[in-house]
Amino acid sequence: MPDGANRRTHRGAQGLSRIVSLAHVRVIEPGGGEAAIGRYLRGRGRASAELRITLAVLWGRLEAGAMQLTHLGLPVRDEQTSRRFYCEYFGFDPASAQRYDDGTVIIRNSAGFDLALHAVPGEIGSLPDFLHFGFRLSEPAEVRSLLGRLAADGVEIIEQFDESGLVSFKCLDPDGHRVEVYWEAPVSGE
Repeated sequence: MPDGANRRTHRGAQGLSRIVSLAHVRVIEPGGGEAAIGRYLRGRGRASAELRITLAVLWGRLEAGAMQLTHLGLPVRDEQTSRRFYCEYFGFDPASAQRYDDGTVIIRNSAGFDLALHAVPGEIGSLPDFLHFGFRLSEPAEVRSLLGRLAADGVEIIEQFDESGLVSFKCLDPDGHRVEVYWEAPVSGE
């Protein structure tokens, strides 16, 4: 990990996203979980109690040692174009960008997910139609709002559903990768 990689989480956006990044770092470290978060918050008074409540809500289902997908690597034609796209529409923090010796640039979102963008010469090539990755939003209106922004900006929308239990769409990123954004009604018991 390059110098400053741990610090970039702590100097991210203010408010909830900063809390989520802190929680993510603490949870995935060996021996992490709530105990590690608690040690960090111990002795911080009322702010500590508020943060613990927020973290409990955000990470309530996360068990210590649970395996999580936290990284995706994408081949891209133009790293800067792809970085702007994911920062503008999908909440990745441009200040988190970290460049590596092989040219890969990693950007991080407020949940601590790392997106590795690696420039490759020529075309990306065709990908299987089903291959995609997605972002879950908490409200149907958020999906519709992002869909409107992307469509207004000329991003190609390739699929769209707006039903009582599912609001979703898929769009193409600058390199033709299929990106899904969705809200799905919770299943009974969740």
